[in-house]
Amino acid sequence: MNENNLLNTVVGPPCQKAWDGLWPSIFFEFGNKVTQKKYEHDSDWEYSLGMDVCPWLVIQDEKVVLSSDDVPEKAAAVFEIFKNKVLNEIEINTEEKFVVFTFSEGLILETSHVNEDDEFYLLTPTQILTMGKNCKITITDRV
Repeated sequence: MNENNLLNTVVGPPCQKAWDGLWPSIFFEFGNKVTQKKYEHDSDWEYSLGMDVCPWLVIQDEKVVLSSDDVPEKAAAVFEIFKNKVLNEIEINTEEKFVVFTFSEGLILETSHVNEDDEFYLLTPTQILTMGKNCKITITDRV
């Protein structure tokens, strides 16, 4: 599957869960509930989008409501607003080195990919898409 098709697997189904890991890592779960996990660290959902180390912003109604620079205590209330929101579009700007995830109801997640460690990943049942510095995409099979 090419990178656009793989990225677009999360466009359309509602976000089932949004949560934070070791701050500032954040995660979004999409798709169907997984009844049997193939890998030990799999999500409970079919697709998992993780912003492990890239800077990010959550924007609602044209205002930044949460960023990777904020304190984690602020996150729980903000993540609730993602539940059942549909990811409508993913825009990759390779020139400016950022990605915009546009959800329903004007909710936006923006990631930056300027530095070497600025990565996010998309786990699917069979592949892993990683976007790194300068919005470079790599796809590997899950083994």
